[in-house]
Amino acid sequence: MESSNKIHPSVEIPDDIKIGHGNVFSKGVVVRSGVEIGSNNHFGEYSVIGGDPESLSPTIRKNKIGLKIGDGNVFREFFTVSQGTIATTLILNNGFFMRGSHVGHDAQIGSNVRISSNVVLGGHSILYPFSNLGLGSTVHQRSIIGIATMVGMLTPIRRFTGHFKTLNGNPAKLIGRNIYQIERLEVESDFLQLCDLDKTGQDLQISKINPNQSQIQFEVKNFLEQLKIT
Repeated sequence: MESSNKIHPSVEIPDDIKIGHGNVFSKGVVVRSGVEIGSNNHFGEYSVIGGDPESLSPTIRKNKIGLKIGDGNVFREFFTVSQGTIATTLILNNGFFMRGSHVGHDAQIGSNVRISSNVVLGGHSILYPFSNLGLGSTVHQRSIIGIATMVGMLTPIRRFTGHFKTLNGNPAKLIGRNIYQIERLEVESDFLQLCDLDKTGQDLQISKINPNQSQIQFEVKNFLEQLKIT
């Protein structure tokens, strides 16, 4: 393990996991076998990383595929994430996960997401890059949060939200486009049109995404290349 990692004496880390450099593991963090961690991540107090899949089935609980975490993420205190059962649970880069949030087994999460406190992501859920989930919102298993989509506080998601959208309320109501993120990220009109053609969250034409044109296209293509649909 890299000596540049800062690890509190109380942390539990098995010898068989892969860890990069510059990570911080705060008091009481537990990391399970089968986890791969990149560099410059921060793990807050009493986080559990790569726990058993939450299922009543003993077969599913035993069928742990693993968890892969990229670089530059912040996981605040009491964050939990489960290993996959069919595919590796994936969290890419530069995400911010607030206190008490949970990522279920087999979830696939892109870069630059913002997950507020007490958010719960069900198993097999998908979060595209730059998505933002408000306080206490919930994502039903196998639901999909689109690119740069904002979900309001306490809003439940049970389907595909669409890309670059804003949703709020219970049941979730489409408010409109996420104009703030579109302008902040300088999203090109042709890329918006391409995303509007995706009606399921799994039909983006990766061959038409130009990673050299903008950061958001780079992040989306990178995510799609690593995405494991389960």
